[in-house]
Amino acid sequence: MTEEELATQHIWVPKVRAAVKDRAAWLLYLYRAFSDVLPPEEVEKRLRQGVREFGHLKGRRDGAGFTSRQWIDGHENKGSKLVFDSKLVRGNGTNEQQMGFCPLVELWRDEGCTPEETLLLCDIAMEGDRGRAEAHGMDMELEQTLAAGDACCRLIIHDNK
Repeated sequence: MTEEELATQHIWVPKVRAAVKDRAAWLLYLYRAFSDVLPPEEVEKRLRQGVREFGHLKGRRDGAGFTSRQWIDGHENKGSKLVFDSKLVRGNGTNEQQMGFCPLVELWRDEGCTPEETLLLCDIAMEGDRGRAEAHGMDMELEQTLAAGDACCRLIIHDNK
């Protein structure tokens, strides 16, 4: 990130968080609307499928030879580390993002979602990261989540060996 981007983070971080919250609202209201007319398990299945395809799109945009280290470095370079209040743990073939804040979870709680609904929506949203990892032949683990009440979300990405 540039010095100017770091100096103006008090302006752009809240704006990016607001945009992420809009994405959370879309998912919440689509889930609820579709669940009114379709079996909830079918709605969940289709939302997971669609969000995973979004992850595949992100994977294609990353390009060939993309690594878990590049994934983590991208969070630093693009500023999403600040948006999600993340700690990045770099390793050899395994890299981790520990997110201390999630605009999506905050929106779902503010909108009165039950703990179970928040967990479900979080897991559906994570299909995007699962799809991105899948597009690169990587393994991804989600060991902890803010939605479950953990201190952080632990997104661990392993390069294909």
